[in-house]
Parts: sequence; C-alpha cells; structure tokens
Amino acid sequence: MMIVPTLKRLGQDASGMTRRVLIPGAGTGAGNNLIRSLRAGDPPLVVIGADIDRLTLCNSTADRNHLLPPASHPQFIEALHALIEREGVDLLMPNTDADVSLASELRDGLPCRVFLPSKAVIECCQDKYELTEFLRSQGIPVAAIRASSFSSLGYRRLISV
Repeated sequence: MMIVPTLKRLGQDASGMTRRVLIPGAGTGAGNNLIRSLRAGDPPLVVIGADIDRLTLCNSTADRNHLLPPASHPQFIEALHALIEREGVDLLMPNTDADVSLASELRDGLPCRVFLPSKAVIECCQDKYELTEFLRSQGIPVAAIRASSFSSLGYRRLISV
C-alpha cells in the first residue's frame, strides 16, 4: 500500500487551524481587491480588515473589521498590537505605499509576521529614481530619465528625456 501525504490548505497551519491575515485599508478598492484575490486562492483564510475611516470599513469584504486610529495618533501602535493579539493574526499584508512604509518600520516589534521584502528593497522601490538606476545597473531596460529636484515641495520628480 502506498502512503500519500495529505496536503493541507494554504489557509491552515500544521494543526489544521485556520490562518488569519490582517489587511489594512479594508473597504478601499485596493483592499477589497486583495481580499477577493486571497479568497479566490485560499477560501478558508480568515480575513481581518482594518482602516482609520469607519465609512470605508462599511465597504469592506473582510470577515471582521476594526477601526484603528490614524498612524500619527499616539495610541496607533498600541491599538495595532492589541488588534493583532485579540484577533490572533498570523500575517499582516499591507497594500499601499503608506501602509508598506509603516509596516516596514514597525515589523520587528509586531506580534505577527509581515508580508514584505527587506526595508532596503522597500526604500529602493519607493524611490522611483533609485529604482530606475538600480534596474539599469542590473542590465534591465528602463526609460531614459533624469531627476529634477523641487526643494519647495521636498521631493524629486522624474522627467522623461
């Protein structure tokens, strides 16, 4: 007799417990698209949604939704930790540049895993000029650009040449 190992669902851990993922920005178009994609690939996954706007959360397709204070609020980190622990979140999946930056900064202190590459990769990818130069250095074809500094706006802009 041949023994075939049973494949567990992606949404379950080794004990068969359902995995729980936290999606910031739940209720936004991007947040709901991510939730729909996760469910299409792994239906037993429990999706926990969070946002800073209660009206946005009304549009969320997550299984459970939670209102968080804005990231600039002094209680934000404490509220995020409490939410992760209360809901038993296994994985945080940020979906916007702002959420990615914030989660990258907080990742070492969060009581769950964070679905992100290294801080260095994030910083490179969020600086389009730096990313373009990096890709060019790796022999990957990129558009011809140059950086233009706008000191009054505090950022640099890419200009196609």
